[in-house]
Amino acid sequence: MKQCNNKTMKNTLWIVLVTLLSMNFACTQATYESASVGNYRTAVDSDSYKEGEVEQAERKIIYNGSMSITVKYLDDQTNQVIEKAKVQGGYMVSSDIDRVTIRIPAEKLNSFMDEMVTFGAVESRNIYSQDITDQYADMAMRVENAQKARKRYLELLEQATKVSDILAIEKELERLNGEIERLQGQINSFDKQVQYSSISIYFTEKVKPGPVGYIFVGLYKAVKFLFVRG
Repeated sequence: MKQCNNKTMKNTLWIVLVTLLSMNFACTQATYESASVGNYRTAVDSDSYKEGEVEQAERKIIYNGSMSITVKYLDDQTNQVIEKAKVQGGYMVSSDIDRVTIRIPAEKLNSFMDEMVTFGAVESRNIYSQDITDQYADMAMRVENAQKARKRYLELLEQATKVSDILAIEKELERLNGEIERLQGQINSFDKQVQYSSISIYFTEKVKPGPVGYIFVGLYKAVKFLFVRG
């Protein structure tokens, strides 16, 4: 009877441990998902947050640009832009005869856009920025918490002997692995966007006058010449 009670207590302990770990991770996850930028510091206090850590960390800023250029002829400008991007360590994202989007190392964004003046008259030039420092830190903390939870489950798995306990732990490990993979994928995407700026360049062919238009152009130049001489 005593052996039976011990076995029952042991099984009950395993169930309680698995349940508590699951609840702990779920609560932590819910806290992060509901936390806004304003109360982010409060959300991570329980995970040994150091005052000023986010502020002192390197800012994660995404820079993207766009340009509109008027050219004499729509020829192979997009191919030339792609070749220039490759020389600078960049690559093409999409292209057509009159537009191209490339990614270039962020530190070369301004200098690369300066080079575009060789193609024609620059009608517009814009650079946009997005600070993702808080989002990045939030995701990194979620990954860290998930990895800690996975480590605890692996320790439990080594000690588990009952099939139902093993299955329950493996189910939680599968869920955690999926969560870590998803979050790490987002972090990798952020890293790529910070390291490589996206530039969209639009080309417009200069409007050419027809036969009648050329007559008016000639008259305009003649009248201008007479006024200048006068």
